[in-house]
Amino acid sequence: MKIDRLYTLSQFIDYLDSIQVALFMQWQYVKKYNKFLKQPLTKEMFVNEIEKPDKKEYGNFTSHPHLTENELYELALEIWQEAEKKVIFEEIPYEYKSMIMECLFQDCTLLDVANYSNGQLKTKNIEL
Repeated sequence: MKIDRLYTLSQFIDYLDSIQVALFMQWQYVKKYNKFLKQPLTKEMFVNEIEKPDKKEYGNFTSHPHLTENELYELALEIWQEAEKKVIFEEIPYEYKSMIMECLFQDCTLLDVANYSNGQLKTKNIEL
């Protein structure tokens, strides 16, 4: 199940009801989502610090002892894509940025962010 918003736990249960998930499956999803919400926040959840590689840049390498220019580019792209998978939030609205920055320096969890934002933050790369 793909999640497109950071719901509070009660909102998530309502969401499961709205899409008519069978009751026995709801419990499994709720347990997984609850475990997900208990994760501590990390900077990687919000931003990919690795710059996306530009293929043109890799054409400028004169030589590499083991890899071709194309192989270097593919390796850099693979590293960027792996880092991108860890980013779980779309663009963060301005009104939540200061709270999130504060949480990154404390022991906040995704549940804290979900409760504070009341399910308004759009997410990506979340599968239960």
